[in-house]
Parts: sequence; C-alpha cells; structure tokens
Amino acid sequence: MEQDIRYLIALLETAVESDKTDYKSAVAFKENEDFSIKLVKHILGFANSGGGHIIIGLCEGATDKVLKIDENLNDDIASSYEVTRLSQYVNSILGLQDRIDLTITKVPYKDKNFPCIYVSLFEKRPYFCKKTIKLSNGEIALEEGAIYIRVPGAQTVKVAGAGDWDRLISQCVEAEYETFLKRAKDVLSSLFPQKPHIVKEKGLLKNLPDARQRFLKRIKEVI
Repeated sequence: MEQDIRYLIALLETAVESDKTDYKSAVAFKENEDFSIKLVKHILGFANSGGGHIIIGLCEGATDKVLKIDENLNDDIASSYEVTRLSQYVNSILGLQDRIDLTITKVPYKDKNFPCIYVSLFEKRPYFCKKTIKLSNGEIALEEGAIYIRVPGAQTVKVAGAGDWDRLISQCVEAEYETFLKRAKDVLSSLFPQKPHIVKEKGLLKNLPDARQRFLKRIKEVI
C-alpha cells in the first residue's frame, strides 16, 4: 500500500498514540533483540485490529511525557528498517502458512528520515503467534497460540476477556465485508466496463452500505 507522505508528516507533526498509531524510539531493527521482539508484538496487534502505523524515531520527554523527535535517529537506524527483512522476521514467528502485509516508508521531516511501518488488516483470519519468545530478562514477550490486538489506551494485549473477543469478532466481520465489497466491484466492473462511474453512482454499489449494516446486525443477533 503506497502511503501519502503528507499524511505521514501530519502523523509526525501531531504525534498522539492511539489504537491506530504508535511511536517508538530510534532503535535499530535487529532480529531477536528485545526492541524488535516487542515491535513484532505491536505489528501482530495492529494486523488483528484494523491495521495502523508504527513510526520509529519519537520518544517521550523526560518530564512532560510529550512525544518528541528522538535525536538518536540517524541514517543507519533508518536504513535498518527494510521491508523484506522485517517481513521475513515477523513471518518466521507466525509460521509458514501466514504472511502479514507490511509497507515501510522513510518519511523526510526536519532533516531526518523516519521509518513508518504500515500494517494491513488480516484478509481472512486473525494472526496467531506460533512461537513463545522471551526477552533478555526472561519475561515472555510473545506466547505460542496467542492472538494480540490493540485496545484503547494505545496498548497491545493478548486476547483474554469478553471485550477483547468482541473487538476481534468485529474485525473479522469488517474483513469479510471488505472482501465482499472488492469482489462485488470486480464483478460489476466486468459487467459494465464502459461505464464504471455510472455503476458506482447509480448501480448496485450504492446499496452496499445498507447491506453492510444488515450484515453486521445479523452477525450480532447470531452472536
């Protein structure tokens, strides 16, 4: 997914963590080190929660806790975030059957290049962690069989209570709807190749939002 640089710069200018945006200090990506292991946990959380951005190169101030540019960010750190390398590491923790879609954009801002990782929502099913991995202090950072999601408060947690499962089920429903929407557009475009704008504005596509609401209502009734 190609990212709009203007939007990414806006994320840097108004840095506020949320369930869709996270900011990390300027630490180089190195496989199996504590920072990178924790980064994988957040990537899994975003992928299971509608997707989002992780931006490297900001840290909290020592006194005010406001996110500020990390002066340690340099070109060596920025260049360590390469999409193939990071994707391979993430996917090695997921197992052979799963692949997370990642995009890394180097955002130029105030004479620095900020690695911005965009994590896409899962397409068919949530991502399970396939390995238990401990940090250097012995703490378990990733647990085999766990599903991680983002929750209010800009936290990444393992799915546990009913509220967490509700969030995950909602994402599953949303993913199915998006798949249906893409397929419907493809079918209609093939039926009306000469008039896509008419199909979009006056054809069946205009009824899809209503269909989505009915679909969501039916799912809630079943649950």
